[in-house]
Amino acid sequence: MRARDAGWRATARFAGAAGVVGVYLDTDHWVELRVLAGRAVAEVAVAGLRHVLADVGVAEDGAADGGALGRGIELWCAAVPFSDSPYAQGGPDQVVLGLRSSDGVDTEVARVDGRLLSTEVAGGFTGRMIGTRASGRAAPLTLTRFAYAPGSD
Repeated sequence: MRARDAGWRATARFAGAAGVVGVYLDTDHWVELRVLAGRAVAEVAVAGLRHVLADVGVAEDGAADGGALGRGIELWCAAVPFSDSPYAQGGPDQVVLGLRSSDGVDTEVARVDGRLLSTEVAGGFTGRMIGTRASGRAAPLTLTRFAYAPGSD
């Protein structure tokens, strides 16, 4: 889906132990969070360069504290204001990726400057797309819920 607001949050719940949520401008400019085999990996691509932002263990309940994932996972991404300070150096927003545990606790895994997914870096801006997909060659996966809401929280 296309991000329609300056600030937003999208969540994706998967039945299974793997899944991906990401924000995409085009095939060379994206950021995504993948969960597979008890690991959550955040990666960014800019102009053909790829970089792993974070690689953390994921517990059974979806908390990012190590362990094996088994019952399902909720991943989220959001566009939040860069800073409340008028003196901050950076873009208008940041793209944040995270996990939500079964008890509703959000854990931020990574964040990137939103300019990486804008015309400041990539030409031909058509808007940011938010998407989900299966992660690797995991067992069958079902997307059980996807939600998008305006705002930064």
